[in-house]
Amino acid sequence: MLALTLLATVLAGGAPSARAATGDITVFGATGLFPTGGIIEGPDGNLYFTNPGSTVSGIGEMTPAGAITFHTDPAMDTPSDLTVGGDGNIWFTNTRGNNTGQIGRFDLTTDTFTFFSSGNVTFPFKIATAPDGSVWFTGGGSVARRMHTGGTGTAGTLGASTNTGGSTGDIAVGPDGNMWITKAQNANIGGVTAHSLLRVNPTTGDTTPFALPQDVGPRQLAIGPDGNLWFGHSGLAQPGLMRYVIATNTFTNFNLPVDSNPKGLTAGDDGNLWFIRGNTDTIGRISPTGTGYTTFTTANLDFGPSTQEITQGPGGRLFAAAGGSPRRIARVAIDPPTCKGQPVTVDLSKGETPTNGDDVILGTDGPDTINALDGNDLVCAGNRGDVVNGGPGNDTLLGFRGKDTLNGGPGNDTIVGGKGRDICRGNAGTDTARTCETRGGIP
Repeated sequence: MLALTLLATVLAGGAPSARAATGDITVFGATGLFPTGGIIEGPDGNLYFTNPGSTVSGIGEMTPAGAITFHTDPAMDTPSDLTVGGDGNIWFTNTRGNNTGQIGRFDLTTDTFTFFSSGNVTFPFKIATAPDGSVWFTGGGSVARRMHTGGTGTAGTLGASTNTGGSTGDIAVGPDGNMWITKAQNANIGGVTAHSLLRVNPTTGDTTPFALPQDVGPRQLAIGPDGNLWFGHSGLAQPGLMRYVIATNTFTNFNLPVDSNPKGLTAGDDGNLWFIRGNTDTIGRISPTGTGYTTFTTANLDFGPSTQEITQGPGGRLFAAAGGSPRRIARVAIDPPTCKGQPVTVDLSKGETPTNGDDVILGTDGPDTINALDGNDLVCAGNRGDVVNGGPGNDTLLGFRGKDTLNGGPGNDTIVGGKGRDICRGNAGTDTARTCETRGGIP
């Protein structure tokens, strides 16, 4: 294994101001940079991305300030997508040209790689972490499969497998705790032959298809700031974004300009959806109601024709992989910070403290203990595994990327876990909770 650290070249936007305006973009370049796949925030607060280049093939790491390191191994061969597994390591798809794909694990503590067979999933492509900490991945062979990361099974052991009935695209864990997959129109499963979404039970592998209302080509999946599934699409007279409400089995399409070509998609901390416009130098933004479409661009940015990704990162900023020419990592400012679309009134990163009123509280990039006081408070945990304690009043406590502990206070509280393995506990009052791996005192 080789770790090569390079000083990234800041090519646009200059040094970040203390309060950059929404949509301000800074792009970073480095020798060997080839970010044509996934990009995520790691548990250490840095960005990690796949770098399947001919000069450097490996996992790239970038600090929020722009210092880039490449982690490589002789077994690395065209990494495609990556996720943080339940063990806190980076797991990624390693698409090999000889039809024997692999799933790789990058240990952040030891800086080492381990590779496992992907079984009957040839050319593994997309990967996501299930609520139990295992990873699910898709690829060739019309199959999606689970792999243990440890805990519930030996790391690298293949688990449940399911026939997707066609070429698979993206995979994501939904707000209902199931895995959701986009499927292309080329096979029959459950009587559904059209483009569809597939719901996969992460424990049993049981699959349920949901046909799309129109012949669209679904692309990247994301959980929107409204808690619904969203994906970009092509294939209609106009490209667009489509929203799927699981509870009502309802699809709603929002058209975008004909040259939009939506690729990567993520929920921003500002309560909007942000996406990449493929083959352009542009990032788009739209609200969960389909309004407020806006684009942002800068020099030295080209997203190219291949799959590109964008993710919400530390410091309230977005980070996007631009694999066109030139190849860059883009950092996008979001200002002012919000919590579930509400302007933040207590920003812990600025040293502010909760009050005895109705606060909107935002945690920091480090591990926090957040104590809400009197009032009906809205609390958004930070990035690194927080303890959030509700106070008297009807509070809403929202987990984020780390392993959070969310404790309701006296009152009728709403508790929502985030992307980590969260613990949610009720208290006096009628509390509700969702997306929690462990719960206590809550129905």
